[in-house]
Amino acid sequence: MAAPIQTPDITRPPKELCEALAEIGSATAAGELSKLGIRNPHLAGLTARTAGACYAGPALTLQFMPKREDLYEVGEYKDPETQLHRHVLYHTQPGDFVVVDARGDLTSGVFGEMMLT
Repeated sequence: MAAPIQTPDITRPPKELCEALAEIGSATAAGELSKLGIRNPHLAGLTARTAGACYAGPALTLQFMPKREDLYEVGEYKDPETQLHRHVLYHTQPGDFVVVDARGDLTSGVFGEMMLT
């Protein structure tokens, strides 16, 4: 049996900073980050789910890559505790955002409905 997976929590910014950032546009924030030397300070291809809403807060991020069946055993993810997308949910707090790069696959269903309720 594999050793249990342990994932660290994130350091969250002060609530006041998140509230202040929610008051400015994303283009303004990206412009200021660019001035600080942060290249490409934006996320491409995002789709607003609530028209006109503004949000800012800590982000817990995941990037999914294609699985290489030639490298991984059948049943590798049989134990739910080896599924890393579950671990990000263990760390979420009110006001957090989970941001997932699923390589543009909107049909992948990264999180199931039961997992998110």
